[in-house]
Amino acid sequence: MASGEDEPGSPTHLEVNERTYLLPTSGSQPNNGTISSEDTDDDSTDIDPNEFDILLSRSESINTGLGIEAESQETSMLRGPRRYSTFKAGSRRPSLARRRSFASTVGSGHADIEEGIEESDESKSPFLAGVGVTQFWLIFTGILANYFVACFDSTIMVSSHPVITSYFHSANSASWLSTAFLLSSTAFQPLFGRLSDTIGRKTPYIFTLTIFLVATIWCALAQSMTSFIAARALCGLGAGGAMTLGSIITSDLVPIEIRGAYQSYINIIFGIGSSLGAALGGAIADYLGWRWEFGIQVPGLVLCLLLAFFTVPSRLGLHEGVKRKTLWEAMQEFDFKGSILLTSSITFLILGLVSSLHFLIYED
Repeated sequence: MASGEDEPGSPTHLEVNERTYLLPTSGSQPNNGTISSEDTDDDSTDIDPNEFDILLSRSESINTGLGIEAESQETSMLRGPRRYSTFKAGSRRPSLARRRSFASTVGSGHADIEEGIEESDESKSPFLAGVGVTQFWLIFTGILANYFVACFDSTIMVSSHPVITSYFHSANSASWLSTAFLLSSTAFQPLFGRLSDTIGRKTPYIFTLTIFLVATIWCALAQSMTSFIAARALCGLGAGGAMTLGSIITSDLVPIEIRGAYQSYINIIFGIGSSLGAALGGAIADYLGWRWEFGIQVPGLVLCLLLAFFTVPSRLGLHEGVKRKTLWEAMQEFDFKGSILLTSSITFLILGLVSSLHFLIYED
């Protein structure tokens, strides 16, 4: 044998097989693929999970197309708290048993995730206040119907007020048909929201829907312009309060992470109802009569009232352990001075704008 070649069994000539480490650490001796008892000791340091994910993503880019696909980061991030270990140069290597246990843990983690998703789909609701999926959609359907009718009613006078003022021979009162609705709707919205914080959402919500229903029937049966304007003001009070409480109820039931999607549904209904009210108001007045503009709203309001009565939780809006106050107790703690100041300020602001507009129109 040549002198430059190593003798078999010499320290520099080692048997290499598939178990031999490719990158032996400095200061450690290869063990011909065997695992010593020292390898089984748990002498390792923790590695940050984020650093592990970065290394994992690099391995994914390297192994792509080679048939060796690393586990995706999305599934690895779903396991909850993670601890990974690495070994420094000169320290003992992790044992084969530990690597196998890590693989089995990953597999069982996937099974737990799948079982948890199935259980959450069947037994858990994504909505708050203990409301199930079916109950929520019944409540939300009533809220959407309420928004549609209220927005339809708020713009219905745009194209039909000439017919109504001609019927009552009161053309000079045309501006009050919409102003009365807008005034009461804007002025009383904050009051209903504050009241619902003390006695719950359900009672004020049903109360405003009832007012809206009664006032709509009053509009359809009004026999004078003064009576009609008063009915329109009461309509605004009910519609404004119902819309405000409907938005608050949605916020109480929908988690903030997904609330934007449900708010978009409300915005869509808001736009559709407002546009149809302005477009169809005159057509209904011409072909069916102006009283039917309000008569067709009655079935929708009855549906909203029934859904609210049977589906909205009675303690919605009240914190756990807080006793629900009666209306008299709530009124004793109510800020009447602030409410009167707010209502009067909004009223005079709207009256001033309407009067200025009326003056400019008649001056021209």
